[in-house]
Amino acid sequence: MGFDRGAFSVVFATLLLVVGPSCTFDPAIPESRSAVPLGDAPPPHGWEELRRHCQQVVSGQRSERVSVAQCRLIFGMTMSNALWWYLVEFNWEHNAAIESQDDEITSGFSDVWAVRGQFGDCEDHALRKLWALLVDLEKGRHVLLDAGLTRDHLRVTAVYTDSGTFHAVLTLITDRGDYVLDNLHGLPQSALELRRRHGYRFDKREIAFSQASSPWHWERITYEN
Repeated sequence: MGFDRGAFSVVFATLLLVVGPSCTFDPAIPESRSAVPLGDAPPPHGWEELRRHCQQVVSGQRSERVSVAQCRLIFGMTMSNALWWYLVEFNWEHNAAIESQDDEITSGFSDVWAVRGQFGDCEDHALRKLWALLVDLEKGRHVLLDAGLTRDHLRVTAVYTDSGTFHAVLTLITDRGDYVLDNLHGLPQSALELRRRHGYRFDKREIAFSQASSPWHWERITYEN
């Protein structure tokens, strides 16, 4: 039997008449608890099929089942061909716009993070790209809006290169995995390939902006499993 909204309204109105308008109605909330994660699990077949369908919808295929906006809200940021080529141009442009220079030369101090103009090192590249993507999003760039980009999908990330040198990059969290905008590579890179082919060791990154209780909170990460 389904929920009878009309009958519920009558019962609730009668209850208010009995207890009176001045009485505080305080229903008991049943005890519950938070789930304990037990590890990854395969999604239901229908969910996975819908995810693949949404990738096609966002890329331009018409659908009677779901809209582009609904796909974005359900599955988050979607990596499409249009977004990929935007990121290719974006990364080349911003790598060329900043001449790499150590902080000691730029500011006279070591490890100074800033959104710089003409000169900067790896973290300055990452911060400038973060700022520029958010500006483009605020201006309503369709390729970013269609992909469902939000601040949560952009994470400044700390890594170590194959030589053991500290390095900072900007990571994009997408439905196809994580992609990295790096001043040491002209093209956007798969985080997995940076690990496997270039020896990057991913150390930590920002927690999702909407979930962090403080902008200082970061999380340890790995792509080794």
